[in-house]
Amino acid sequence: MMKEYNLHTVVRLPDGVFEPYTSIPSNLLFFEQGKPTQDVWFYEIQPPAERKKYSKTKPIQFEEFAACIAWWNKREANENAWCIPAAEILQYDAGGKLLSATLDRKNPTRRNETEYAEPSEAIAAILEKEKQIVFLLDEIKQLVQS
Repeated sequence: MMKEYNLHTVVRLPDGVFEPYTSIPSNLLFFEQGKPTQDVWFYEIQPPAERKKYSKTKPIQFEEFAACIAWWNKREANENAWCIPAAEILQYDAGGKLLSATLDRKNPTRRNETEYAEPSEAIAAILEKEKQIVFLLDEIKQLVQS
């Protein structure tokens, strides 16, 4: 479709917008007839600070699209918007056959919030927990044998 239509925008919706029907992250795709896709803009709608997810009883509100609507006609990259060339989305083999078309692109301005422990610290923590498990199993064993 990207060869025949211009996929100009992907709006990434927050988690839970279609729950309980699906928990799969959802996007709105906007196409335009007449020309192939050159670049794809992504816009990530963030939930309000007090909300982590949406649900059937607490749905997304129209007002939460306001920032996206304001950005729409004056597209500039920001903490919620970024642009990717179609050539990076569509992957072809040497013969020109389409191998993949991946629209699952993470926001490059969002830092990975996962902090990883140093391997030595992780090993030490695992060994400490294993010691606690052995201690508890010994206590259970004594209780069972009594």
